[in-house]
Amino acid sequence: MRYTIVGLGGMLLAGSAAALSLGPAKGAVLLGAPVDLVFEVEPDPGTAVASSCVAAELFFGDVPVASEKVQVVPLPGVPGRAAGVRVRASIVVNEPVLEVKLSAGCSGKVSRTYAFL
Repeated sequence: MRYTIVGLGGMLLAGSAAALSLGPAKGAVLLGAPVDLVFEVEPDPGTAVASSCVAAELFFGDVPVASEKVQVVPLPGVPGRAAGVRVRASIVVNEPVLEVKLSAGCSGKVSRTYAFL
């Protein structure tokens, strides 16, 4: 009986933790052009992307981009397009490698790092 209760409790925790997820990226990164990328975000059931506390950190090579130059805009899901966020930077790409660390979740964060070459 004790193992059944622990097992059910673990499944409930795993189910709630796995609801918010970060999906693939769309867009291209070009040297000399500003960053403009879209990332799929599957919010918790019953919530919107806008209330999922999504944040992005950008790195050109090993150099971080100042947070005030990075804009994260929620994109609600519509028929034919999953919910997501648009990540833009007000400066142009000056390195051949761009790394984006996307995080979501107001309590219990989920994060994923994307590399663009």
